[in-house]
Amino acid sequence: MAGDDLTNDIVEYMRRQHNIRVSERMAERIKINVGSALSILEDAPEDFEVCGPNQMTALPMKVPVSYQEIAHCLDKSISKIEAAVLSALEQTPPELYADIVKTASIWPVAALCCVVSTNVCATRWGSNFTWQTILCMQ
Repeated sequence: MAGDDLTNDIVEYMRRQHNIRVSERMAERIKINVGSALSILEDAPEDFEVCGPNQMTALPMKVPVSYQEIAHCLDKSISKIEAAVLSALEQTPPELYADIVKTASIWPVAALCCVVSTNVCATRWGSNFTWQTILCMQ
């Protein structure tokens, strides 16, 4: 799972949902401006205006996109990241697992660090996970 998968999710979502073609570069800008893994945020970003050609007419169009929409379109990929993290934790030796829980730190998946706020793990898993401490588990 990489950031490219998240970018592709946004490109496909914009194509299907809004009938607009966006480039990978525009999808990256969407991730930066309104990318979220949570559909409810206390300090929500403003909607981002996406510009691109209409799929049917090729005429330029502008579409406002909210962080809730992006959270929805990234949900499957975020779930895959969570599953990978949980799978790694299940295979982690008990001593190391205890240290992870005790220090409330978890190793980051690159996409998780780039796109998902550190509050996602806390919100979804009920703990205070941060990615400041990087653990390498093999």
